[in-house]
Amino acid sequence: MLNPLSPVVAVVYCSVSGHVVRMAEAVADGVRTSAAGTPILVDVGHGAVSWDDLAVADAVVFGAPNHLGAPPWPFERFLQESARLWAAHSWRNLPCAGFTCSLAPAGDKLRVLERFLTVALQHGMLWVGLDVRANQPAMPEGPPLNRLGYRLGAVAQATPEGDPKLMDLADLRTAEYLGARVARVAAALKAT
Repeated sequence: MLNPLSPVVAVVYCSVSGHVVRMAEAVADGVRTSAAGTPILVDVGHGAVSWDDLAVADAVVFGAPNHLGAPPWPFERFLQESARLWAAHSWRNLPCAGFTCSLAPAGDKLRVLERFLTVALQHGMLWVGLDVRANQPAMPEGPPLNRLGYRLGAVAQATPEGDPKLMDLADLRTAEYLGARVARVAAALKAT
């Protein structure tokens, strides 16, 4: 039985090459380990979105690769369709965050995170960024957090070989940290 104060966090993502799937799984792991949250993974790149699943969420984390400086079309379609929730203020005051990936270390990742932020603010959501500086030692020991130095959300660098199994563990650890942070914020809001 779920603890009524444990948050349900929807991890809404679209992946092209598998890198974002790994990040989504890392975010979900962070949700599970922090505040004993329950993640719901929603892949908007394959099939219809279950808006009922999203209606029970206490927080939402958006994730998509950088496709020419923006999320790819399936994710953009999801963002446009979220207007059905906007009219009912369904996501108002829900914590939210974002993550993205591209081949270059910078690669216009900020543009994708800003797109997520803009939609979140339109919905009246509460954006949760990273609270760690670049290359902060992880606790307990492990790869550093925020290797690429972004604060607006978790970012990763795709592997030139195209193999998501070769992703930098620091990027995945940062995504996990973001999931845990969102879950903690959502749990604190549920407790009030």
